[in-house]
Amino acid sequence: MRVLMFGWEFPPHIAGGLGTACYGMTRGLARNDVNVTFVMPRATGDEDQNYVRVVNASDVETLFGGASGDTEELWKKMSFIHIDSNMVPYVSPEEYKSYHDEYVRTGRKTRETTDLWKQRYTFSGKYGANLMEEVARYAMVAAQVARDLAGQFDVIHAHDWLTYFAGIAAKRVSGKPLVVHMHATEFDRSGENINSQTYAIERAGMEAADRVIAVSNLTRNIIVSRYGIPAEKVVTVHNAVRFAEAECAAPERGVGDKIVTFLGRITRVVGHSMDDTLADGELLAVWSLGYEPEQGDIVVLNKTTADFLEGEAIVKRVIAVGGQTVDIDYDAGTVAVDGQVLDEPYILEEMLWPSSSHMQETHFEVPEDSIFVMGDNRNGSTDSRHEWLGAIDEDYILGQAVAVLWPLGRIGLL
Repeated sequence: MRVLMFGWEFPPHIAGGLGTACYGMTRGLARNDVNVTFVMPRATGDEDQNYVRVVNASDVETLFGGASGDTEELWKKMSFIHIDSNMVPYVSPEEYKSYHDEYVRTGRKTRETTDLWKQRYTFSGKYGANLMEEVARYAMVAAQVARDLAGQFDVIHAHDWLTYFAGIAAKRVSGKPLVVHMHATEFDRSGENINSQTYAIERAGMEAADRVIAVSNLTRNIIVSRYGIPAEKVVTVHNAVRFAEAECAAPERGVGDKIVTFLGRITRVVGHSMDDTLADGELLAVWSLGYEPEQGDIVVLNKTTADFLEGEAIVKRVIAVGGQTVDIDYDAGTVAVDGQVLDEPYILEEMLWPSSSHMQETHFEVPEDSIFVMGDNRNGSTDSRHEWLGAIDEDYILGQAVAVLWPLGRIGLL
């Protein structure tokens, strides 16, 4: 198997996790006898090429004219915003003089008209103000790379929205199948305030792809529900962990102070459903890696299929896990799990019958791989008692809230 892979960054020069993920993937593929050619906008020459061949898009001479219907079609779809700046000529005065002198001396043109757009584009490879222009030009280069490497690859693999146009262009030129890899959606980065242009590129890439890879089941659900991509087209492939191949000595620390390393995310509490345990506006540290829910945990959830939540992450307490039953006695103000009444000192006030007609059920059976959650402020919480929410699949769990980070007076472990 030979893969033509398009990325945006690669170690050692990385700005986030995308480059690291690409490196790990190319390493794993190489160990399974897969030959990978990795194209990136700007390579510096010090990339680790033990497992992959790196192609620097800034070194590819690309025909930006009308020689190809595919590139011409893509080029027509690109739009740019004009800003005031000094003009940079296509040909420098020195180059023009040399061409002119050669023509006077020999009568032969040294540069054909059709070559005026055949040039290299130096990419920054970063995420600057001209990012969209670089994404567009990267697609032009990708088409040229696909031509240059014709017959040398079997499948195209594009990582995240920055390279989706490149993947589409390479597919049009080569006819090879396209796999797009979704590491994070625009909804993950921006919540509901999405960039419509980025969203459109993501959707176009996934629609053009023969297969879409999501890094988690949550991401897969977002792709299906928010982008309208057929479920059978999307597969989940979790990011892998590479274990140490040999015993390594503990590295020497350069400081004597204790160092705290935290791997997780930060989430803000919205609303009063967890009063008085957590207050509206507080910032929480959320542990995600390897988390398995347990009764009593405070968790952060994002059930994207519940429209009334409008994509907001919610914070609740785990009352029961898969396979358990929950019985609520509003008259006695108690909650029982598998027939055992819970001791709940964290409850804000006596639990009353809900006024909502959607929260009148009192007996619940929790499906496997799901959790039943409630807010500590039972009289002000929309939770698993609500028929529109119900028991929540574990795929929607973002992690366990482990500490309050803000405000200062509330900092502490949960």
